[in-house]
Amino acid sequence: MNIWQHPNMQRDAIERSSGIGYREFYQSYTKASRPIIMTDAIKNWPAIEKWSLDYFRSHAGQQTVRGEDGSEQSLAQCIDLMLASTKDNPGPYIPSLRFHENWPELYNDILPTPNYWGPNWLYSPWLMPGLSSHPLRRIAGIEINLSGPNSTFPEGIHYDDLMTQTFVAQVHGTKELILFSPEQTKLIYAKILNKRVDTFSQSEIPVDTDFDIADFPLTSELMPIQAILQPGEMLCTPPGWWHCVRALEPSIAVVTSVANQIIWPRVRRAVIDSSRIRHQRWNAPIATAVYAIYMTVFGWIRSASDRIRYREMH
Repeated sequence: MNIWQHPNMQRDAIERSSGIGYREFYQSYTKASRPIIMTDAIKNWPAIEKWSLDYFRSHAGQQTVRGEDGSEQSLAQCIDLMLASTKDNPGPYIPSLRFHENWPELYNDILPTPNYWGPNWLYSPWLMPGLSSHPLRRIAGIEINLSGPNSTFPEGIHYDDLMTQTFVAQVHGTKELILFSPEQTKLIYAKILNKRVDTFSQSEIPVDTDFDIADFPLTSELMPIQAILQPGEMLCTPPGWWHCVRALEPSIAVVTSVANQIIWPRVRRAVIDSSRIRHQRWNAPIATAVYAIYMTVFGWIRSASDRIRYREMH
């Protein structure tokens, strides 16, 4: 079987819409756990017209990029491999560049940011104070994905870090996505530990090769939904939705994770669960209790603050 040709695949099954208000989005899609492709959320970004892999080569080609194997090379070298990518020899997929923070012109190209991205509690200075290395702090921020045709996201089938909500704004090229609802978790073979966030949020099911159904018999029951993300469109993936991604053309996307009152209970549970894995057996109960209390109190305080600051959005 090939996951991209699954017999139960529902093609073009993710709703596309425009003009969605803030409250409607969070009520009808986030709370209801429904993915949505917004066709107008980034329509005014200068990046839509300006960005390409050659543009990044000229603006940030000297930036050093670290590969999954720990090797380092310049972004320009990576882009050469992306442009030469083939089905048999796919180029690299760089999922989490943040160097635009050092190139203001790149950040200006993605303004205005969609209002759906706020409020984002991941930016709070009171989130895990004194623990800058905590996974919840590390996943905050805006990332840039670069990839060549035929390359797939390195983590394969996965859900996004610590049950945050993810927005993928496609700037250049097209990419194909397959999504699986959280109810299908028992069919996903979620047995790979994501060491970055200490959760079993990656699947063993291959995405780059065919596989024997006998090795993963439950996959025959999966009900995947597929979509092609076009330049100028933005996908919102609700917390806990499994997905995999491959580029169909040279591709550039802007990705950010969001956590706020609507999804905080799920983020809180994910942080508590990850702490059980991260800490030694003897102190795990203490750590989980501390995280549970902290995440609960933080959620109460931020919820009260948001009701005042963002009254018009609610």
